[in-house]
Amino acid sequence: MTAPEEIQPGSAIDASGSFVASAAMRMHGLFALLFLLVGATLLVVAYGGIAWPGSIESSTFAEYLTYGRSLPMALNVLVFGWLTFGLVSIIYYFLPKLVGTQLAMPVVAAVNVLLMAGGVVAGVAAIGAGNGSGGRLLEMPWYSDAALALSFLVVAVVITTTVKRSGLERVGVPIWYFIAAPWWLLLSFAAGAIPGLAGAPAELQSAFTATAVFGMWIATAAIGGGYALVARLVPDAEFHPRLGRIGFWSLGLLWAWTAARTLQYGPMGDWMETVPVLSSSMLMVTALAIAADFALALRGKWDAVTRSMPLQLFTAGTALFVLIPGHMLVQSLRSSSAVIRFTGWEAAFDLMAVMGAFSLWTIALLAHVLASESGRRWRAGWGVLIALPITGGVLFAAGNRWIAGLQQGYTWLAGVESNAYENFGEGFFNTTAPLQGTDALTAVGLMVITAGILVFLVGAVMRIGGSADEEISQFAWPDDERPSVVRRGAAAIFALTVLAVFVFPAIDADHEPTLLADSSRDLAPGSMEFEGRDIYVAEGCWYCHTQQVRAIVTDVGLGPVSTSGDYAHDPAGILGVARIGPDLAHAGSRAPTNDASWVRSHLSNPRTERPWSTMPSYGHLTDSELTALAAYVAGLD
Repeated sequence: MTAPEEIQPGSAIDASGSFVASAAMRMHGLFALLFLLVGATLLVVAYGGIAWPGSIESSTFAEYLTYGRSLPMALNVLVFGWLTFGLVSIIYYFLPKLVGTQLAMPVVAAVNVLLMAGGVVAGVAAIGAGNGSGGRLLEMPWYSDAALALSFLVVAVVITTTVKRSGLERVGVPIWYFIAAPWWLLLSFAAGAIPGLAGAPAELQSAFTATAVFGMWIATAAIGGGYALVARLVPDAEFHPRLGRIGFWSLGLLWAWTAARTLQYGPMGDWMETVPVLSSSMLMVTALAIAADFALALRGKWDAVTRSMPLQLFTAGTALFVLIPGHMLVQSLRSSSAVIRFTGWEAAFDLMAVMGAFSLWTIALLAHVLASESGRRWRAGWGVLIALPITGGVLFAAGNRWIAGLQQGYTWLAGVESNAYENFGEGFFNTTAPLQGTDALTAVGLMVITAGILVFLVGAVMRIGGSADEEISQFAWPDDERPSVVRRGAAAIFALTVLAVFVFPAIDADHEPTLLADSSRDLAPGSMEFEGRDIYVAEGCWYCHTQQVRAIVTDVGLGPVSTSGDYAHDPAGILGVARIGPDLAHAGSRAPTNDASWVRSHLSNPRTERPWSTMPSYGHLTDSELTALAAYVAGLD
């Protein structure tokens, strides 16, 4: 790329010398650290509630800490709080240095951080208060969505304008990532905020949005930051002239196409089940290409990694990142999905991605920013103190979710083939009993991860304040591209992806209501069952219970096989994420869940008759709310 005029600290175009621009960057970083602490704590609470349900019920805040509330609170705080704020801060730091100009619209960027923080806090508070909207990463209410969408638009405009003002005709690889990532975030979030969808299209919307935000925003922005980090700390690094291009374009295209891995054997079109298999397979090549580009850049210079705490953490994150596409592929294959679908394997993905690769990358990049801004360097030993518990804790917790998933899947299969027990009612004891150990060990793994996070937060606080003393150096990228080409290409990739992964499958889904849909799922507004369904979605019951029967051996005995038309009248969140509790698709057609009074009593104190149950007590609901929720469950024929 054309090298800009060399930037000197304190000059008119030095972003660190601009008080407002620096304040915007630091404010995003500070909020990121706060959200990291809150999100990690909520995640420990969520999994601790499954391992030791009685401990949560005895808490003063039990109403706000049920798994159906604490888990989505944790995920939204970590994704839209910790990772999003942290990555915006990182881009605001690196981008001006890479393009040689001051951050555009610094006052707007500084004010925008308050809008974004307000959107996250209000949305997460609504989930905690039992007002979740349903759909993974779509639970926040409309006013939070509006605030976040506007704030994401501001971030994208600030970044795009900064690049335009530089006047550079061609830009290097990290800037490609920085240009595309915020627009992909905005567009993915906007697709998830489209109102009025129900049934299968709503579930597709949820699957697409969650997957796109992970791959097209978080992974993309963090990898761009990694390129900038290596270029800053290893000035003579030698990136491959083509691997960077391959990694960028294929990452943006392929990740979101894996969304349907969570819909295998579900009530969608069969053709969708092939797409995530192919996408995950190719994404493995993409991940290896990106990792290889970093490895080649550090070839013969690994002593730089041993001396640099940020490089140590980024390397650990990259190692975990390479494992994620393989995990996706296993989830996508029909043979393995028949066993592990609706088990702990989806939780393992969240742990590996959110708490593993993505958090390690963001911690590494923020650690560099904090050191550069304060002039207080990290000793290499800090990298081991942070990376070891986070990496080890993630592998330990995810490993336990893998084991738990296999136990669950084969337990369900054994029940059907032996005809010794049913996979619902009292027979579900056979599912929960083997999981008690792995559930507890998963919570322990999360505590270890939190210990590593606390070490980072302590080090971060020690480095807040001070003044920048970093020397600015130029880096000649072996491959460059015109910014306009990157923008148009990113737009084309998103358009193709949203059409293929969300729009066309939603159109293809059967919209004609079935007899089942009209008889037991077409609930009259204002009816008790209608209110009960709203409570079911808002309380996050779908995080523990599914409402879909698949055409595979595992689900034999649960009722008629589900079709997309069965859900024509249902909102997002009905199909479910996992079977921590039994499937409820036809709960009203079998005893004792066909008795609303029994269901109500069970919701109030689930361990009175079933001491093995991991479901939290819903005694915090009012009498009318309990009655409505019980009526909804008992009416699911």
